[in-house]
Amino acid sequence: MLFRSRLTVIDMPNKLAPGVRQASDFLMALQLTGAAKADSLANLELQMPVVVIGGGLTAIDTATEALAYYPVQVEKFLQRHEQLATKPLYTPQQQEVADTFIAHAKALRAAKTVQERLALLNSWGGVTMAYRKSLAEAPSYTLNHEEVELALQEGIRILDNATPEAVEVDAYGHASALKISGGRSLPARSILVAAGTQPNTVLARESDGIELDGKYFRAVDADGNTVKPEKLSKPEHAYVLMDQAVSFFGDLHPSFAGNVVKAMGSAKQGYPVITAQLAKAAAKAEPRALQAQLKQELAAHVVAVNRLTPTIIEIVVHAPQAVAKFEPGQFYRLQNFESLAAVKQNTRMAMEGLALTGASVDKAKGEISLIVLEMGGSSSLCAHQIGRASCRERV
Repeated sequence: MLFRSRLTVIDMPNKLAPGVRQASDFLMALQLTGAAKADSLANLELQMPVVVIGGGLTAIDTATEALAYYPVQVEKFLQRHEQLATKPLYTPQQQEVADTFIAHAKALRAAKTVQERLALLNSWGGVTMAYRKSLAEAPSYTLNHEEVELALQEGIRILDNATPEAVEVDAYGHASALKISGGRSLPARSILVAAGTQPNTVLARESDGIELDGKYFRAVDADGNTVKPEKLSKPEHAYVLMDQAVSFFGDLHPSFAGNVVKAMGSAKQGYPVITAQLAKAAAKAEPRALQAQLKQELAAHVVAVNRLTPTIIEIVVHAPQAVAKFEPGQFYRLQNFESLAAVKQNTRMAMEGLALTGASVDKAKGEISLIVLEMGGSSSLCAHQIGRASCRERV
């Protein structure tokens, strides 16, 4: 099953500077790490002022989430700073950020009303959406103008006719402003890019038998015959197969590309097609035997954690299917389950997702070796028993 898009990257100077990230990456990190929760160990740093590049519904979501998350972040930072018996040794850059977070948290703590807190956020730069065309042409406005109205009510600023040209950086190389058309600059310590998506059809170049129909995958019916899907969100026939064993949805499909609502609709309309295909294969495998086989091959879990150097550890993961398909250069996501993570001093020892490369594989045992460089809270958890005993890691 394929359900993925390729993000649009704006080609401008310093587009990869610290402080610049894709809006979808920010939203996913916010949800998957639980950074906004009081007991979360996650460190999702967001500095103000915040500028969101884009005019779609993702840009609206990003702007409102950023405005809501910043107070939570700095207040949690202050609370933990006050709890520490020994204060951390920061670099000069880190110390500046820490001092700002502490000052902002104390000011928010003293505020008595929602209006006072919003006034403080705005005085620190707040959150601004920068869109290259007029607001009337923005996808968020044309698709759902109520979302735009509510964002404005929450305190989001919207600047239209603002084409991004470059990211300006400070002495540390961190984003400090966004240069836009007309020779203007918007102060920005965090720049979140929500410039749209394209169908991610790289699979057609990497696999035999997968073909394209224009910018989307070619669709087939249940018998494998090529068909032409309607460009409607509620087509008469939901052609969601690209061959008899692979389905595709969302932005990869001409009927359902464009937004999250259509993507969800594609799953709702497409599941009967998948169910019918599975029913055909049911006679070839006894359900319980198939379930046991899938669990054995796909369920990954840590079998060993080995210390290699004072700052490097090896994690050995049992994952037969991943091992069988291993190729040099592949990345694996390692993260424990929040619901099973241990709790220490009112803090849940849940990791952020770590992107790790495979160092070696043992195909006979179905095990893969991953190397972790300890550089922060999540990577340090890997070396401790709580990182092993609390979960089955997802790879």
